[in-house]
Amino acid sequence: MWYALPIWMIWIPACYGVVALCRSFNFEPGNQLKSFCVHFIVGIGFGLLHLFFHSCWLVILNENIPLSYRHATAQMVNLFDDIWLQLDLLVYWTIVAAYFSFNYYRQFRERQIQEVRMKSQLTQARLTALRAQIHPHFLFNTLSAIQTMVIRKGANDAAQMITKLSDYLRSTIQEDDRQMLPLKEEIDFVRQYLEIETYRFKDRLEIIYNIREETYNLQIPALLLQPIVENAIQHGLAPKEGTMTMSIDVLLQDKYLKVEVTDTGSDENSDKISLGTGLQRTRERLQEIYREDYVFKCRYRKEGGFKVTIKIPAIKAKQELIDNPNYEIQPVSP
Repeated sequence: MWYALPIWMIWIPACYGVVALCRSFNFEPGNQLKSFCVHFIVGIGFGLLHLFFHSCWLVILNENIPLSYRHATAQMVNLFDDIWLQLDLLVYWTIVAAYFSFNYYRQFRERQIQEVRMKSQLTQARLTALRAQIHPHFLFNTLSAIQTMVIRKGANDAAQMITKLSDYLRSTIQEDDRQMLPLKEEIDFVRQYLEIETYRFKDRLEIIYNIREETYNLQIPALLLQPIVENAIQHGLAPKEGTMTMSIDVLLQDKYLKVEVTDTGSDENSDKISLGTGLQRTRERLQEIYREDYVFKCRYRKEGGFKVTIKIPAIKAKQELIDNPNYEIQPVSP
């Protein structure tokens, strides 16, 4: 019956309102009770409004309804009066369920795609780190430092240096699909690299660690810091004479993990640190993992040197990361 169509077509524009309400009142953890109450009240309110519209519509069109249909229409009104609330609530919650089912499926697919991208970026970061460490200059200078050590200090110190080099290369190429690491493990990996560079540059390089103890078990993307310290050495120390001090500062700040890597070697007249390579990949990884909820800043300091600042949400590392057999980390020394 054509006169009954507008009664149900009101659900077409109502769907847009229900979807908008679902976006504002979702069922994320901590928000379930509030969202349920809002949707329940709105569903009842819309049911009352729908009944009012239904009654008004039939009164207005009563004269236009054929006499043969009036008895059936009256029966329909009586039936609708008995079940209208249940029917409207059923339609309302069906729309809500359909929206959240589609939304959760979309989020599931996005997480799958993000996980694939993160694995790809981690593999690229690992290959980049390996490529940098097997670079002829790196190996030549490291081996030259070992040779000098053998001549001047004896075999014991040289053996320690060889062990550090082999441990670092092994850590770089080992198969590990973890996207996130406890901060202590990431710092230990960076420290292996910096100890080798300290042997290479001798007294020209000084490393300072300022890491708050409460940050050790917070998670951080794997291989996040290595390209940053590598850029600092390549652009701030290797191409110049003189010394350089690098400091790695980590602290909690307003529910965020703040990491700063500062060096005193780079300046605006030296080779520009390109954001198209290591640092750009670091920014892209942060964007992929944290969307807009992160800070990544690079700047030259007025007093000389270069600073990289990273802020990411402070999230405690999962227990399986802490229980990893590779998690045995030495205390960070200043």
